[in-house]
Amino acid sequence: MRHPVRHHLRRAAAATALMAAVLVPLTAAPASADETTCDAEVASAAVTSAEQAVNDARAAFRAANRPLGRLVAAKRHEARAELAQSKAALRALAKEARAASTRDGLEALRAEARAERRDVAEARSLLTFKRATLAAIKADRAAARAALAAAKAQLAAARSAAGSCGSDAS
Repeated sequence: MRHPVRHHLRRAAAATALMAAVLVPLTAAPASADETTCDAEVASAAVTSAEQAVNDARAAFRAANRPLGRLVAAKRHEARAELAQSKAALRALAKEARAASTRDGLEALRAEARAERRDVAEARSLLTFKRATLAAIKADRAAARAALAAAKAQLAAARSAAGSCGSDAS
């Protein structure tokens, strides 16, 4: 089980990476359409990729904006699975500790077991888990909203570049 603050930060970092992955290809495509020689095929490809990015961002936005109850239920289901996994890890660590021959190896196993027990206790604390879940859901929603807005802006820029390219060609 993960610490809720670290889990929230990890989700925020993933959302930032998602936005960067969406924005980098889109910002590169219109730049080629703005060169002195306007290539209609490049402009058309930029618009097509921008439209696909908007569709992907819209799908992510819809997934993030499912009803809160369903999202919380899904997060709780994941937590139960992680709790079972942590319990299995604790049993495996206990088995390794019984077979450990060196003092240093035993201390390392005990430290791992303490960390697992802290994670299990935190998962069982419904209030803490609920707050962390709601914070993660809100972060996912905000990231999806921002990614959709950025993709729409890039689509508008690609369309205007393609429009100016089309007017230059004629």
